[in-house]
Amino acid sequence: MSLGPSKNGKWQRILSSRPTSQQTLGWVTGGGIGGVNMSGQHVGVMRLPYYNEAEPDASEPFQLVHLSLHKSWSPKKNTKRSGMMNTLTVGVKNLTNTTQSRPIIASDSPFSADFDASRIYGPIEQARFFVKMAWSH
Repeated sequence: MSLGPSKNGKWQRILSSRPTSQQTLGWVTGGGIGGVNMSGQHVGVMRLPYYNEAEPDASEPFQLVHLSLHKSWSPKKNTKRSGMMNTLTVGVKNLTNTTQSRPIIASDSPFSADFDASRIYGPIEQARFFVKMAWSH
């Protein structure tokens, strides 16, 4: 990462946010066969690489939230001790549906001199649902 002066004259790392925080909440059932996980992240304002005077030199702060539910079970009776377990997880990534506006400058003409992908600082994918199946023997 490079350093450079911001508009107020102070030196600050490019694409390094202040403040940043992460939160995680989880709950597991008594027997450990299921549970809920929720994680969140707050990303503060970041200094962006210079492009031109019309583009902002700082990012917008944003928050991300992910939520998942999981359920585990043994495929056969009394196999919990042997380590045979199946786990089904369903969830949503980017529950707040936060996306960066205009992450790539001149994305419609990728071979032009105006094209710039160096200013991607936040999520570029919308909320998405997922299902995951895992098994162990």
